[in-house]
Amino acid sequence: MNEAKQLNPQLSHQTSYPIRSISIKKDLKTWLGWKARTLSTLDQNSILKLSQGDTLLLDFGRNMVGYIQGETQTSAKIKIESAEVLAELGDSWEQFPALFENGYKPTKTWSPYVLDISKNWRLNQRLTFRYIRICAPEATQDISISNLNCDEVSAIPFAKIKPLEGFSAKMQRIDLVSQYTLRNCLQEVFEDGPKRDRRLWLGDLRLEALTDRVLFKSDSLVKRCLLLFAGCQRDDGFIPACVYTNGSNPEIGDEMIPDYAMLFGSVLLDYSSNSNDWKLAQKLYPIACQQVDLVVSKWLNSKNYLEIPNNIWLFVDWSKHLDRQTSEQAIAIYATKSLSALASKLGIKEDVIKWEKLSKRLQDAALNNLYDKKKGLFISGTQQQISWASQIWMILAGVVDKPTGARILTQIKTDTSAIKPGTPYLTHHLVQAYLICDMDKEAYNLIDSYWGGMIDKGADTFWEVYDAENAYKSPYNSHLFNSYCHAWSCTPSWFLRNPVYSKRLQKIEIKN
Repeated sequence: MNEAKQLNPQLSHQTSYPIRSISIKKDLKTWLGWKARTLSTLDQNSILKLSQGDTLLLDFGRNMVGYIQGETQTSAKIKIESAEVLAELGDSWEQFPALFENGYKPTKTWSPYVLDISKNWRLNQRLTFRYIRICAPEATQDISISNLNCDEVSAIPFAKIKPLEGFSAKMQRIDLVSQYTLRNCLQEVFEDGPKRDRRLWLGDLRLEALTDRVLFKSDSLVKRCLLLFAGCQRDDGFIPACVYTNGSNPEIGDEMIPDYAMLFGSVLLDYSSNSNDWKLAQKLYPIACQQVDLVVSKWLNSKNYLEIPNNIWLFVDWSKHLDRQTSEQAIAIYATKSLSALASKLGIKEDVIKWEKLSKRLQDAALNNLYDKKKGLFISGTQQQISWASQIWMILAGVVDKPTGARILTQIKTDTSAIKPGTPYLTHHLVQAYLICDMDKEAYNLIDSYWGGMIDKGADTFWEVYDAENAYKSPYNSHLFNSYCHAWSCTPSWFLRNPVYSKRLQKIEIKN
């Protein structure tokens, strides 16, 4: 854990100013139902004036992470409320309360803030926002605020944003928004989303680290995160799904997600291969092995496929009705292949044999028990559910060859009852599955329509949840609680800049 603390990054700073003051109006024709109207343009020399009871709505032009600060000649009390999207300022938080499936009702804790200001002042709480609302509830005299700005922070230099070459303007925009998304999430750890709980999640880290490698190459931060997970290993041997890093000492999250735990070895393999840091791989390899060993010893049945109890949180995707049994089997296969590759790199020959044998057992069981030959699709659970997730992960795990995978991905499109991807997290894996099966056009079109669709609806960073047919979709029962800058959504840059995939995607663009 001490080594992880020593790798805590020195944050970079950038000063950004609001670009306009606005009013907002309900507009059901717009995404999320609110529209802004410019009242005045602003710059760094603008002076903002408030009297008692006044409210200012300010637009900073894009999503950012940092600290609001300014200057005033008089002492006063103001209230500051931040928002990533206009709906957070327009809709009632009481009307759209969050509610988790387990009955837990989270509350909004990240704003508003009331503070006393005088001379040079600064809000000590870090915010994630594009818009802020400033109110003067108790002003005894007029308030003039000058030099109002955001001290933006990130673990990477702000100048590192770099243009994408060889693609259309739309794909370049998708790549740029991906960069902004990842940059905002790169803080003292790879945060899942900087607005809300700001946790380090293992599943998010895996996708963030992939994208970071082609953008910013923050190897030391990836290493820090791997060490934090290893240092927070639970008493039962499992790695937690998330780690809290607010404060001087990291705290273990109370969640354990088997699919996340099994993917620890994959993150370790990617990191070590990219950084050539096989010393860390040697150190953490036993913990990575333990995750798969624990899952298999606890939940592998006599037919060699996983049956994990319903009281264990399985993720795979935010989807209320998704049966995850088959996806977990595929992720276990994927994990054993990552561990086999790690063992090979580390020269542990007996483990290579061990993981190859287990992989074959799991694959054979998947084909014998979880594949419906008549339908030509993988099924999951007692109801033999058909889902995109099951097909995607079996393809990623290499259980079927490319032609079979392509046929599966083509066929499932015709099954309207199949459970579709619910988030950018699983949609990323669908793009990758298309590319594995040489379905480059489908991969390109999905990036264009899905992430491009968010941009068309106003996104300047990519969102935690996106459904083109439902603006208000939320795993928390409230669109206001959704994160609108979320780590697992940053991966288009990985596809567009990956040395192998980028050339193939460019060819599709030329044909289009």
